[in-house]
Amino acid sequence: MEKLRRANMFEITEFVQPAELRERLLQERAELAKQTTCTHQFAAYENLAEVGYLSFDDRSDIKTGVLYEVFVLLQFRHRGAGSKLVTFAEDFARSIGCTRVRLTVNAFDLSVGHNWLESWYAKRGYLIAQDGSQEYEKYLQAVEQAARESGAPEAE
Repeated sequence: MEKLRRANMFEITEFVQPAELRERLLQERAELAKQTTCTHQFAAYENLAEVGYLSFDDRSDIKTGVLYEVFVLLQFRHRGAGSKLVTFAEDFARSIGCTRVRLTVNAFDLSVGHNWLESWYAKRGYLIAQDGSQEYEKYLQAVEQAARESGAPEAE
């Protein structure tokens, strides 16, 4: 009999209190995170298991989302959870009217080097901001919208 492979379900949900998380390490990350009235915290689940954490600040007043932390439990790394969390943050930023996302590259544990992490974000389109802040940023404006604003003809 052929074994059926279970579809990999990945979901991200917002939470309010770190105590809502089951994984101790994710709770600790959430408790340590800087929180303001504009902070949103999300947990990532793969097949109902908690795998990661995202802290995001809504600064739509200046059209900017601030990605404070993306953290994936060691046993779930290199399987796409971090990329999905970043993509989720970018989509969330767009949904609240942001045109860019900013972040500071910080390795939160010794299993990830700073240079590797900088490269990881660069592969996802994040570049060093031109304001001298040492932050990274990615503009979210769609190519079609940029073409319309510049007066270029739209692709068919």
